[in-house]
Amino acid sequence: MWLPDTNVSIAYLRNAPSPVKVPIAGLSEDQVLLCDVIKGELYYGAYKSARVDANLARLDRLFSVVQSLPFNGKAAQQFGALRAYLA
Repeated sequence: MWLPDTNVSIAYLRNAPSPVKVPIAGLSEDQVLLCDVIKGELYYGAYKSARVDANLARLDRLFSVVQSLPFNGKAAQQFGALRAYLA
């Protein structure tokens, strides 16, 4: 099982070089988990980006196939939106 942090998740989404990208790419979706706190960080980045809709769609695709450890999925989204608003 892999539980990537925010930076690894961003590198994966951007298709950027990362030392753990190759191992993650070789795993099935049920072997990679996200913590809802990481989801919140990713939502924050999406809401602060110049391409909000495109980045939210990218997150939706990721979150549809990768299981998340609860914090509360809706709380993660609200966290990201609120953090972006306050920044």
